[in-house]
Amino acid sequence: GGSAAPLPRALTVNQELPRLQLGVRTQLGELYQGPFTVTLKLLPCAGFSGELLGTTTQAAEAGVVTFEGLRITRPASGLAIEATCSNAGVLPVKSGEFDVTARLVFTTSPAPMCAVGAELRCSLTLLDCNDQVVELDSRLWVAVDEHPLEEQPEEHHGALTAQLGGTEVH
Repeated sequence: GGSAAPLPRALTVNQELPRLQLGVRTQLGELYQGPFTVTLKLLPCAGFSGELLGTTTQAAEAGVVTFEGLRITRPASGLAIEATCSNAGVLPVKSGEFDVTARLVFTTSPAPMCAVGAELRCSLTLLDCNDQVVELDSRLWVAVDEHPLEEQPEEHHGALTAQLGGTEVH
């Protein structure tokens, strides 16, 4: 069977994943030394259009395959990575699920005071780990009341959730 290094439960968009090392063990528990390659594939959640970037196929050296410099380009929850070995007798290995997040920042802050019922104007931007703007596949909804999801169109429920000073962002 295969063995996989654990991934962190949460990453940031474009953050380099930790080094992943995988090996294939024989029925006797020894590291298989024959030639083989391993290919990684991102198992996305519904509606996700991001990518796993970097070299996703590597050859084994001394029975171990090492992946470095991989990153994921969009935020999402419930992603996983599957490793497939080139040897037909080895079953694929799937990582545990993890989330990829982005930081939400004000690019234009709201006025410090405004009247009840007045329009609140501000600009928000999602940033990756390098402070670069993250493009979204869906709209970003900001709710300031106690029941934000009840007033949003059904198709926006669960699109993206974060916490910002007690305000949920969807």
